[in-house]
Amino acid sequence: MPFTRNNVSYELKYSIKRIEMIEAVTHRSVPAMLSGGSPALSEIKAMFAYGLIKEGANAWEPPKKALTIADDILDNEPGSYAMMSDLIAEAMARDCAFFFPAN
Repeated sequence: MPFTRNNVSYELKYSIKRIEMIEAVTHRSVPAMLSGGSPALSEIKAMFAYGLIKEGANAWEPPKKALTIADDILDNEPGSYAMMSDLIAEAMARDCAFFFPAN
């Protein structure tokens, strides 16, 4: 689901390489983060930042810029942790079906 920040439309998008990057930074598996209750704030920020892409773009935002955007959202928007968690869960379910059992 796209969202707008500073007049730019973004979305979250994941690939196996992006998942590996998140796991390298957090030192924790993404499935463990998704299934073990509420992820730590640093984990939410990493999952959000490493998935951040401008809507319709072919390249992800640089991690430092994406982390700055994540911090800005967390600092300035009530309920942003839950909003970011929802966006991450939706994108992971869409892009990383290999994490979830087939129905």
